[in-house]
Amino acid sequence: MIEEKLKLYELNDLFKEVRKVQRNTFKESIDFYIAERNKLEGKAYLEKGSLAATA
Repeated sequence: MIEEKLKLYELNDLFKEVRKVQRNTFKESIDFYIAERNKLEGKAYLEKGSLAATA
């Protein structure tokens, strides 16, 4: 009985660790997406500005 509870606690700890890694990975992917989008928007803004300056 005690061994079963210990196994459950170990599984619970493992599950918590997996969820933490999943959250961090998801947050990193969101941050990466936002950074890429900002780079593209900044590039488009600069190109738009340079086109306006040459016109």
